Amino acid sequence: MQWLDVPQAGVVRPTVLKARVWMTLLVFFAGLVLAVWSERLVTGVPLCYLLMSALTFCCYGMDKRAARQGRWRVAEQTLHALALLGGWPGALLGQQVFRHKTRKLAFRWLFGVTVALNLAGLWLLVRSDLLRPVLAVH
Repeated sequence: MQWLDVPQAGVVRPTVLKARVWMTLLVFFAGLVLAVWSERLVTGVPLCYLLMSALTFCCYGMDKRAARQGRWRVAEQTLHALALLGGWPGALLGQQVFRHKTRKLAFRWLFGVTVALNLAGLWLLVRSDLLRPVLAVH
């Protein structure tokens, strides 16, 4: 199974996982730029994703630091809510950079659900005419 880059224990190597994370983020943000360029999204949508991602990334870092120091933690519901509201790219990056929330299967599963829901909402926004009046102003 060498070609899958999965060692005997069934765990993906961290460097490969980070490459997949970077590729996912690159494709996502390239898609947002393409949607703005093709006038399917307003510029504010990618900016919101960037701001929410930065906030979520910081929350993951603060939570990891608090976990190490035995202090008050950021609630998992808060991390999921931030991901659902557009911060999932920052959460994905934060999970890798801080090696945080990557082992808990229930958390990872619910995180995947929040990403899927967010992307479904974005898809509906792009495919619908909800932004047509806003785009007509530009």
